[in-house]
Amino acid sequence: MKCFRCLQEVPDDAEVCPYCGQIIKPILKIDRDKILDPSTLKEGDLIKDRFEIRQNLGSGGIGTVFKVYDTKYDVISIVKMLNREFCEDQEIRNRFFDEHRKVLEVDHENLVKYFEIDEFRGVPFIVTQYIDGIDLRKVINAKKNKQQFFSLSEIFPIFDGIAKALEKIHTFSFHGDLKPENVIITASGVKVTDYVISRVLPPQDFVSVQLALGDVYYYLSPEYITAPDQIDQKVDIYALGVILYEMLTCSIPKAEPAPPSSINPDIRGDVDEIVLKALSRDPEKRFCCIEEFHYEFGRVAGREGKVSLLKETIKKKKEEQRKAAKPEKKEEGPGVEGKPPEEEKPSKKVDLFAEEEMGEEKEEKKERKKELLFEEELISPEEEERIERKPEKKKSPLALILLILLILAGGAGAFVFLQGKGRNKSESSLTSPKTTQRVARKSIATPQLTVKASTNQVKKQANVAESKRKVEKTAQKVKVRKTEKKVASEEKKRVKETVKAEAGGKKESVSKEQKPEKVAMAKPPRCPPGMVYIPGGYFIYGSPPDDPYRDSFFDKYFGRTYIKGFCIDKYEYPNKKGAVPRSGVTYTQAYNLCKAQGKRLCTEAEWERACKGPSNNLFPYGMSFKNRACNTSEAGFGKILPSGSLPGCKSGFGVYDMSGNLLEWTATMTAQNMFVTKGGSYRRTKGESRCSARRPKAYFRHDKDIGFRCCKDANY
Repeated sequence: MKCFRCLQEVPDDAEVCPYCGQIIKPILKIDRDKILDPSTLKEGDLIKDRFEIRQNLGSGGIGTVFKVYDTKYDVISIVKMLNREFCEDQEIRNRFFDEHRKVLEVDHENLVKYFEIDEFRGVPFIVTQYIDGIDLRKVINAKKNKQQFFSLSEIFPIFDGIAKALEKIHTFSFHGDLKPENVIITASGVKVTDYVISRVLPPQDFVSVQLALGDVYYYLSPEYITAPDQIDQKVDIYALGVILYEMLTCSIPKAEPAPPSSINPDIRGDVDEIVLKALSRDPEKRFCCIEEFHYEFGRVAGREGKVSLLKETIKKKKEEQRKAAKPEKKEEGPGVEGKPPEEEKPSKKVDLFAEEEMGEEKEEKKERKKELLFEEELISPEEEERIERKPEKKKSPLALILLILLILAGGAGAFVFLQGKGRNKSESSLTSPKTTQRVARKSIATPQLTVKASTNQVKKQANVAESKRKVEKTAQKVKVRKTEKKVASEEKKRVKETVKAEAGGKKESVSKEQKPEKVAMAKPPRCPPGMVYIPGGYFIYGSPPDDPYRDSFFDKYFGRTYIKGFCIDKYEYPNKKGAVPRSGVTYTQAYNLCKAQGKRLCTEAEWERACKGPSNNLFPYGMSFKNRACNTSEAGFGKILPSGSLPGCKSGFGVYDMSGNLLEWTATMTAQNMFVTKGGSYRRTKGESRCSARRPKAYFRHDKDIGFRCCKDANY
């Protein structure tokens, strides 16, 4: 490989360039405790004794961005440093250097230029071009504040610049993190940045980071969750579709997107089709490439002249994809060992033509034969195709003779059977000329047929007896099953009624069929102090399609689900009323803290069952959102509240703070190292505080709004 500073050839495994001393792939050789935390750097500090920090531009979850003055070249630049939590992972550090090294020589008018990579006090960083402009997010927000929509003529220059940048990126990779924050609008045009960072982390970890940043994860395509191993350039088509939708409607498509024209009356139907195609959840149903998306939008925006050159590129890419999708065909010419190719088999073609020339007469005969068979109900309509496909066989004389003998034998057997029943008939009918002739004809081989008839009769009776036994046995099994089910149902109902009566302080009325002493004897399973028993039973698991707050990106509908009874902490850990619950814990820490108490983390289904209560509510307290009932962002508390501070934030089973306050870890894994968190937090909106809302997060996340509560198997 080449050193990206001096361009000299160096070994692939080199850590430092032997010619200029540039660090190529540094190995962490310092004490982990001494790794720099980029967030502690302030204005005036020097990075590498060269870059003077002028401004901290903020953190994007993966890295922290600084505006710096490069004292060596006397220019303003941007330094992006990897956040400390990722610097301890040697694999992530290696990927940071590997991926950024690939783009150091990329130069395009719509892409921010990357200059060099280095490391400072154990933290890798990249130096990029400084762009004097504003990001697209601020432009979109300005339109939203004025309650105005972008026109197609306003959108096209921005769309055109982003599409051109993606076309360049797609020659070597894909962006993967396209969003308005990474698009800069300048006086000279559009610049796209951060087109490497998404590949520094594994897909699951990258999604987890985006989740913590708010709405930006809606720009990630569904395959980040459903098929992280199959992510390709189609993710950028989806992200650009979200940006286009937001500019047309001033809203982000968080669920199944409605046509833009239903929000913005100035939008035509052909624009709807293009946007919705880009937003298809199935990558195969999106545009074949970014060039096709670029061309189609340019066409409906009235700028076909500016995108007409893309036609040839689109045609080539479609052809490439078609070839890649189909297995390669063998070239014409002699095959293995001089054998002719399989295509050259004239015999089949001749046969096909011969069948086509059978003539109308043969076809009419086949139709008449088919009609006759259906009239006599000798075959079913389902057998029609089989009959037509069945080749006609020439009947041999021997087969014809056998057929005649079978008919005669059947007639004789029928005569013997009828003779036994017809003894009471009058003498004249038996002695008539016709009857005499019929008897004479059918009396041939009578002894043999009588034996056959009797044998068949015995077999028939045995089959009937066996069928009766099977029916009786099946009926008995069904009866036993019904009885067992009824007994179990009554027992479950009795326990449920008792639990409800004890929990609510009211005695449920008992049916007359049940004896009072039996009801009194039925006790609910025991739970440790501070835990609530959640009875087993069926509940609606997940977010149904009619959920008004449904998030189609993350929510799932599992349907009617049965769950065993269990115990759950009444409050968030440490499960004490009035105590501020513990936050900023990783999945591993939560798991170990529950285990130390002889408990475990709840599964997603258990957590959701406890939240929805016996009525399957949308929120713990009911079917509609109540502002300030729980500690969500709408309530405006802006901090974690002590457990049980809001009496109304309680589920039907008496479990508190399952909506808002803290996101809670569950034991349910969605992908490798990704676990479901539930319940929203004080920083989350009402949609995320529903019982069915789910947010997958990497196990090492320790955000300040993540907590947990424990579960335990009930003691029966």
